[in-house]
Amino acid sequence: MSYRCRAGLAATASMDRYDNLVAGRTCGPCMACCIEPAIPGHGLDKPAGEACRNCLPQGGCGIYDTRPQPCREFFCLWRQVAFVDEAWRPDVSGVLIAPSSQTGGTPSGISVVFIVAAWAHAAIGTAAFAELVAAFVGRGIGVHLNLPGNIGEPARESRLHDWVLRAVDAGDLAAIIAGVRACYDATVAFDPAPA
Repeated sequence: MSYRCRAGLAATASMDRYDNLVAGRTCGPCMACCIEPAIPGHGLDKPAGEACRNCLPQGGCGIYDTRPQPCREFFCLWRQVAFVDEAWRPDVSGVLIAPSSQTGGTPSGISVVFIVAAWAHAAIGTAAFAELVAAFVGRGIGVHLNLPGNIGEPARESRLHDWVLRAVDAGDLAAIIAGVRACYDATVAFDPAPA
């Protein structure tokens, strides 16, 4: 199977724009972007893996109308990229896929980050996860794996595309899965705390 794909790169290349949302998809009850990533500054100073203090118990945001600019501008890639199908809705899958500011080492100069909630780590070793990673890497897009730490601990992050690029080029799903698992193991073992 070939994962290399030029079609779709232009659409995905505009991930920093918000007029390209997939029709029919709404955030609904999903609050993954209010929980999983760290949100520094902007009056929030929210650590990774902790619900924003403005999250309401029944869901939603208590300051929605006046929320900070980063919250107004953010849409996960489930909302923006059609090939990220319904199974990858963040509140269902535990995987929040977001545009990344890290651009090194990819043909497109574009990267995304897969932020995986602690309860969803089992998804990382699946064929479905590997195929989704391959769909991005096959389009020349860098993929980073981010594992939020315990509350107050820094997240662990690795350049997943470095671990799977050859397997994606070869169309070898078993090798892609093995590369994803090896990257996960190395990311878990990494100690992000300064010495």
